[in-house]
Amino acid sequence: MSYTFRQSEIKRFIRCRRSWWLQYQLHWKKPDEYPGAHHTGTLYHEGVGAYRLGADRDGAKAAVYDAFHSEVKPEQVTEAHPAYAEWAKSYTLAARMVEGYIDWSEEEGIEVGRKSVVVEEQREQLLPFRVSGHDVTVTYKADHVYEDSQLGGYVLDDLKSVATLSQTPPTTDFQLLTYSYLEGLRLGKFPVRAQHSMGRRVLRTAAAKPPFYGEAGFGVTEQMMAKHAEHLHAIIGDMVRVIEKADLYGLDSALLYPNPSKDCTWDCGMLDVCGMVDDGSDYETVLELNYVKRETDV
Repeated sequence: MSYTFRQSEIKRFIRCRRSWWLQYQLHWKKPDEYPGAHHTGTLYHEGVGAYRLGADRDGAKAAVYDAFHSEVKPEQVTEAHPAYAEWAKSYTLAARMVEGYIDWSEEEGIEVGRKSVVVEEQREQLLPFRVSGHDVTVTYKADHVYEDSQLGGYVLDDLKSVATLSQTPPTTDFQLLTYSYLEGLRLGKFPVRAQHSMGRRVLRTAAAKPPFYGEAGFGVTEQMMAKHAEHLHAIIGDMVRVIEKADLYGLDSALLYPNPSKDCTWDCGMLDVCGMVDDGSDYETVLELNYVKRETDV
């Protein structure tokens, strides 16, 4: 038997086992009332990705338009539609952010000395070790990997739309390390740097204060990659053991304990069901009435 996990699924398991089981093993999610209404980040990715692949300013903006209308038909976008305001906000903000990224990139010479190797690609990678006797494949989306002539190696570049520009991420950042490890396996050489490329979710009006874009990251070493491989082996080993045992007991199994925090209100779509599992309420009916099954393709 073999297993395939999304990178996001492994992160969710680390964050909270109960949330992970509900979302990735039982495949429940909150329905999108109006697709495309809160997808600024997705549209931003499409525009910047097009630019990195060689599109000019108009081509990058066209990529934002096409991505938006892949979910929302043009004839739906009328002021009478209840989602019109959210659609207009998401689309306008993403388009302005892409234009701003291009301005920043050209003014600061961000792309000088960089040769893109991967841009916005869905990837899957078989791990070079077996877990509890099973082959394991991890799937993920690589935003950007480029060769840097100044650093003399690959850079793993994770594009993010953010409220504020953050400081340098910790060298234990799970997502950056996992992407670096997986891309290193594919490329035959680990990146020398992993970073976030950040764009603030603002319209850059006169009242808004720069900076609006920035990069923050850390150097990557062979030792870091070796240790992260050990961590992945341990984490995925726990996932496999829980899957094999929790199936026998169900969601209220002690193996699927919750991990509550102040982030639950925005970080987990299962919050209203979580407590019901422990207080004896009929959470299964709530799931059936208020949730939908998510796509299971990994």
